[in-house]
Amino acid sequence: MVLLICLVLLWTCPGSGSKLDTNIKCVVINLEYVNCTWDDEGLPQENCTFRSRYEGGPEAECQMYLKVNDLNVGCRFSYSEEKLNRFTLLHAWLYSANGSVVAEHHRNLINMVKLDPPYNLTVEMKNPELYLYWNSSNRTKAVCKTSQVRYKINHKNWQLQSESTERNSFSLPFPSTQSLYEFQVRVKMSDICGKSEMWSAWSESVYCGSMKNVNDTDIKCVVINLEYVNCTWDDEGLPQENCTFRSRYEGGPEAECQTYLKVNDLNVGCRVSYSEEKLNRFTHLHAWLYSANGSVVAEHHRNLINMVKLDPPYNLTVEMKNPELYLYWNSSNRTKAVCKTSQVRYKINHKNWQLQSESTERNSFSLPFPSTQSLYEFQVRVKMSDTCGKSEMWSAWSESVYCGSMKNVNDTETHSGSSAALMILYTAGAAVVLVILSCLLVHSERLRVILVPVVPNPGKNFADLIDNYGGNVENWLSISKELQDGFKPNFTERTCPVREYRLVSQSSSDSDNSLSSLTDVSTDYQPMHSYSSASTLPAPAETTQTTPTAPSVL
Repeated sequence: MVLLICLVLLWTCPGSGSKLDTNIKCVVINLEYVNCTWDDEGLPQENCTFRSRYEGGPEAECQMYLKVNDLNVGCRFSYSEEKLNRFTLLHAWLYSANGSVVAEHHRNLINMVKLDPPYNLTVEMKNPELYLYWNSSNRTKAVCKTSQVRYKINHKNWQLQSESTERNSFSLPFPSTQSLYEFQVRVKMSDICGKSEMWSAWSESVYCGSMKNVNDTDIKCVVINLEYVNCTWDDEGLPQENCTFRSRYEGGPEAECQTYLKVNDLNVGCRVSYSEEKLNRFTHLHAWLYSANGSVVAEHHRNLINMVKLDPPYNLTVEMKNPELYLYWNSSNRTKAVCKTSQVRYKINHKNWQLQSESTERNSFSLPFPSTQSLYEFQVRVKMSDTCGKSEMWSAWSESVYCGSMKNVNDTETHSGSSAALMILYTAGAAVVLVILSCLLVHSERLRVILVPVVPNPGKNFADLIDNYGGNVENWLSISKELQDGFKPNFTERTCPVREYRLVSQSSSDSDNSLSSLTDVSTDYQPMHSYSSASTLPAPAETTQTTPTAPSVL
């Protein structure tokens, strides 16, 4: 009885390996590797550990986990077609954090092979038939592949054709030249090499017929930083009216665009919602562009795995730690570091960019033995790595960060600019000074002519001065009127009266003592006119002093 109870408990307890809440699904992807995934519903919110081994091989823990919101939801591990791993049992276990088994997998993978979809679809019209050709995975022979074609006419319902083996072509008899044909192909492993239950995804569409009339405009959709999808189209060739955009993810509902991108009030794009949790980029996005009359003018049917564009890195910082220079940065937090590939470029002293090799899971870069006398400029860009679905699109380059003798270089540039400005200023100043000196020179020549008259010619005859020129020296010397006027005074003296006093002495014989009397004689000078001249005039009567005459002694 006790043993029976224990067996029942072991059967019902999680982790016993018998009753499993979580299912592990393993698929061979294009005969290249195995993806094992599990549903995390019912699991504790912690990372589980995955271990596996092929029958007869060693057991090993997963080296590359697939994650969603930092939780392990799958594992990618190696596969060998040479060893025919799909024909042997694959044993796998999923362990919780406390070491208990929460799920197991024990089966071979013969019927769990999923090939890549066909590619390079081409169509040729050869009357009276239309021929479709394609390429498919080269990981296995043509005899091991079964293909299936579907097509639709003028965007109506798909018409599914029967399966065929060892064939990379399809023919459609008597096609209409007035219709648009759309073709898609899928493949899977055939019975000959171990039939698989799983078809590849449908290939991208190829068109034939009146495709040009219907699909003049291409729709390009890009996942922006794993936040939303921007779908844009070229409006060249479209009528000058707003087109309607409708889209849906594979298996989801179709809806009209809620946020149009406009140029000159015309719709040129649409912002579509995106969910990384639902892994929208791994499913097909179907989109249609309709004209005002309801006809389809463009279509888009493809997944967005390789059309993810992350935001550029930011917060670039540089540290000099001898003997190396270290660059650090931050990048989009919408995905993990393992999902990002980064690339650095730098240049020294404004020379050509030097591009470094790509690196994954790294937010730093080191440069050995940098020169302390040079200026370094760094930029970084990122994209989605192979681990999480490789993207063809790099982010924009980050803003530059500088290190080294940037100030010296800038000062040199500033001085060079200042020197050029000063050179222009000096040249202009020299030209002005030259003009001023020229004017002064001309002016000085005129003054020399006026102030330093020409020396008279000694060959002139002095007799001519009296006979012909009446004593006029200026005319005789041929002095110009301007020079003559220069010697004439241009002022007038004021009238100034002048009075002169003289002493007169007289003696008397009758007196023993000598008697002297002073006589005041004054003379008034008349005013000068052109030139000053003195004239002695009789003194006025009221100012004349008489000297008494001594009586004569007889």
